[in-house]
Parts: sequence; C-alpha cells; structure tokens
Amino acid sequence: MRQPNGCGTALGGIVGAVLAVPIAAAVWGVVQVWDGPDLPARWARPKHPLQS
Repeated sequence: MRQPNGCGTALGGIVGAVLAVPIAAAVWGVVQVWDGPDLPARWARPKHPLQS
C-alpha cells in the first residue's frame, strides 16, 4: 500500500495561492466601483472620524 507523501497537498496549496490573488483583485475591483466609478460601496468607504 502506497503512503501519501504530501505532494498533492503542496501542489494544491500553490495552485490555490496563485488563483487567490487574481480572484481577490477582481472582487476588490467590483467593490471599488459598486456605486459608480467615483464612489466605492458604502461598506467599503473610509469612515468619517465622527461616525466611529
């Protein structure tokens, strides 16, 4: 019986890391233009100091 050597786990981790970066960038791009090109989504806007 063959014992697992972790190669699949390492390869899966590398592939996941490579795919995570463009996916996160795409999601962040959508958030940035959610309410228009000059106004990000309400929950992603910088908070006013008096609102916190």
